[in-house]
Amino acid sequence: MGDRVSIQFVRPGRPQQRSVVLFSHWGGLGLVDEAYEYAEGLAKLVGDNHMKPLDRLEPDTVMVDFILQVGPRVAETGEWKHTAHLQGHIAGNLYLKSTDTEGDNSDNGHWLIPLFRVGDEGFGKRKVEGWQP
Repeated sequence: MGDRVSIQFVRPGRPQQRSVVLFSHWGGLGLVDEAYEYAEGLAKLVGDNHMKPLDRLEPDTVMVDFILQVGPRVAETGEWKHTAHLQGHIAGNLYLKSTDTEGDNSDNGHWLIPLFRVGDEGFGKRKVEGWQP
């Protein structure tokens, strides 16, 4: 049993700019919603700045920052089941792979999270690849 899903950050119009794939055994569509909200919030935060990789919305750096944001909550609360004995650690709910076919996303599929800048056409809209719930 689980609520399996995978997400990947992408820069629309730049097919070579994709992050690694983050799989979650328990995150389900809540993780997808959280990733969309994170991406929108990040775009608002960086604005027109292009100094650092995160400012430029480079997908691999964005994924690392997203895990940094969501990881401590998952680790501390153990909210995605079976982690109470490893308080403060991500015990297996989250893992990374190169492609969306290398892990298990059988419950909710694979979701592409677009990294738009504020004002870009498509900002705030959800784009989905593959299976849709």
